[in-house]
Amino acid sequence: MLRLIAQDKFVEGRWRNGMGVSWEIASYRPEGAADFHWRFAKARIDADVPFSIYPGMERVFMQLEGNGLDLVFEGGHVLQVHESHIPHSFACDVPLNCKLLNGPCYDLNLFTARGKYQSQASVLKVNGMESLDLSGVEAVFMALEGKVVLSGPDGAVRLQKGDAAIAAHEQVVSLAGNGAKVFVGLLQRG
Repeated sequence: MLRLIAQDKFVEGRWRNGMGVSWEIASYRPEGAADFHWRFAKARIDADVPFSIYPGMERVFMQLEGNGLDLVFEGGHVLQVHESHIPHSFACDVPLNCKLLNGPCYDLNLFTARGKYQSQASVLKVNGMESLDLSGVEAVFMALEGKVVLSGPDGAVRLQKGDAAIAAHEQVVSLAGNGAKVFVGLLQRG
């Protein structure tokens, strides 16, 4: 089943540490679970701040808009995020600070609970028609540039720039666009 999540339907909230604003796009938390098993969200970074700690979680982080930032991890490792639309993966239970290069940034995050889900992320440039085999996985999408139509056996959804979608229990999803750029996050149990 394909489901459109227009950007005006994202749910605004605060970061877990209270130091920023985020918008939840979608998440999965089984009944009775203490925390989510996966979460797809957009966030705004307005200043140099520490990121929230998520014990037992992995994160795919991608700049959507802005002039770049450095993520400085405890122990001294620095991840340079100086370009938009490039996914980066790291553990969420290592303390880190964000240093903006020149002004605020918007970013996209896909969190997964270790041992429950694994994720794989990419950015596709869609010229014409592309097909994705989603057998055994769930998928989240966001239109980064242009417009894209996602089609599956149960129908189709149209994404404008900034809109998102979820595909669950689809065998194949087709993406149609004319130079559209799309974030694709694949979620697999285990």
